[in-house]
Amino acid sequence: MDYFLNLVSNPYAFAVLFLCLFAAWGFITFMIGFFGGFRNMVTLKGNEHHYKKSHIRAVHGMLMLTTAFILWEVVRWIRDALT
Repeated sequence: MDYFLNLVSNPYAFAVLFLCLFAAWGFITFMIGFFGGFRNMVTLKGNEHHYKKSHIRAVHGMLMLTTAFILWEVVRWIRDALT
């Protein structure tokens, strides 16, 4: 119960939770894109269009991770400025 009260009383916790989930989603997207095309790249048995889809997933995941990091720094900077 104390954890729930601390979560509700601290609005910063919701931003941290959202950014953690967003970064995890970005990491999983990156890993699916990277390892999805890695096998076909090593064996050279894949289709060229499959490489493009895997590349797009990997780049999209990396962009999500970068966005989460930048938002985390902005939230941290605002929190430090207010306290």
